[in-house]
Amino acid sequence: MKLIAKDSVDTYEHLPMPAVTIAKENRHYLDDDVLVEAIETWTIDGILIYSTNATITEQIAELESFYANARLDSIELKSDGNTTLDSLTAQALKGIVVESLTFPEGNGPEWATRRKYRIVVSGKYVPTVILTSGEVNYTIIYDTPQSGQLRRTVSGTVKDVAGTATAKYNTLKTTWDSWAPAPFIGANRGTDTNNANKDDTVCTFTLEDTVYWIAFPTGITNGEINTEIDTDSMGVAWCNVTGWFEGSDADCTTAIADIAPAGYTVLTDSTTRNDHTNRTSFTRRYILTAEGEVSSSETLTIKEQLYEFVHKRVLGGGVPIRQDTSKGPFRYTQTGAIRSKDVYPTPPGYNWNVSGLLSEQVTRIAPEFEVGAGNFIYGLQYTYIFEFAITQGWSS
Repeated sequence: MKLIAKDSVDTYEHLPMPAVTIAKENRHYLDDDVLVEAIETWTIDGILIYSTNATITEQIAELESFYANARLDSIELKSDGNTTLDSLTAQALKGIVVESLTFPEGNGPEWATRRKYRIVVSGKYVPTVILTSGEVNYTIIYDTPQSGQLRRTVSGTVKDVAGTATAKYNTLKTTWDSWAPAPFIGANRGTDTNNANKDDTVCTFTLEDTVYWIAFPTGITNGEINTEIDTDSMGVAWCNVTGWFEGSDADCTTAIADIAPAGYTVLTDSTTRNDHTNRTSFTRRYILTAEGEVSSSETLTIKEQLYEFVHKRVLGGGVPIRQDTSKGPFRYTQTGAIRSKDVYPTPPGYNWNVSGLLSEQVTRIAPEFEVGAGNFIYGLQYTYIFEFAITQGWSS
């Protein structure tokens, strides 16, 4: 976001980006198509921050010097370096007037490191006719919410002859319905309300659009997703996803089903629906697996086989001494258990060379039904025994 002001000589870019409120008042005669005047007022609330390149005093002097002329050629609000969200130009009948430049917090210790300021500029001109008659007053506010990139709020009032205010608003509203300022992909409309009085001579309205860091799913107006990934002592990665979506029950259900992280399988799923707030809250637990494996463990054992030993007597008495006379092959055991979702898991491969395989046992355990997740869990246990004449290490 950028705010850039220009006069006939210089250009001033407001850094850091200030908050900008734009109020537009369009006045029409009620009974014909003549637009009498349009008054546009920009209120800029910003802050100057001390840096090694420019002290607060130097920055204040630069700001006051630029706006001291009280006449500007243009002031533009840009979403990036090239795309203009809104602008006030010298096409105004009397140019752009700087109405005030103030420092709301006075002369206290704020001077040392920062300095807040407020600038009000305005222009009066006749733009393209928006309504065929009547009067409209509206305010546009651009700001950056904590959870998004940019938010625009449009609120105001349409006045016209009896029975026409709402229809005139619907015509005016189309100019704000498609808002996707570059480089953003698109905006999500969170508020869209209008209310008319009994005679439909006055219609008040509020529209709020927010560009989020990522796009909301189809039909979702607001939402929050929190993801936590942890690894247990067996090295298995678990993912807990909690949050909520606002939208129809069907749209929320679809959106929740699509949030599964890549490579994870859902184990538990809990949702709560509140139709009064149009919100569905959810809690999901996933495990990192491409095949539905829930858990596994394996134990490797190496044992040296000793055969035939004797106890030699000690001359002069004492405890006999054991002496091994021969020893057999090395014995290796590979044993473990695997639990998998929906199907029996496949027994693992041999840890040692199959040439030494002495025995093999695989036991399949009857499936268990997990009520919360709605899944069957299948278990498998295995034991492989190997013998080799010489040591093989922990794998071969």
